[in-house]
Amino acid sequence: MTVPILRGPHRALPFHIHIDALKKEIGEVLGEIDENLAYAIYFIRKNLSKSELNYIVTKKELLAIVHSLKKFRHYITGYQTFVHTNHVAIRYLMNKLDVNSRIIDKPSKENFVANFLSKSKFACM
Repeated sequence: MTVPILRGPHRALPFHIHIDALKKEIGEVLGEIDENLAYAIYFIRKNLSKSELNYIVTKKELLAIVHSLKKFRHYITGYQTFVHTNHVAIRYLMNKLDVNSRIIDKPSKENFVANFLSKSKFACM
């Protein structure tokens, strides 16, 4: 095992986000791989809230993915990015064609009901 070297981003290389969820926290690393050497750009560790502590492991891993994509957004937008997880259930779901075919991208102007509910002052928070 080698310790990753911290450096700034090299935009010609794809980004790699490594995530892991533990019992009380999530950890994320944004990095790049150059000539088989791992370079870290940014490290994040987030303590889970009281409600997040009750999440099952899969939900914690998904939380880590979403959190890292939000945090690293300014780095990765417009660049090839890979998310690495050791959670088997997430890898399984990502490879299931019938699951991917059930998620449909719909432009806002065609998604009337969800738009109305999300902008309504009566919508539940």
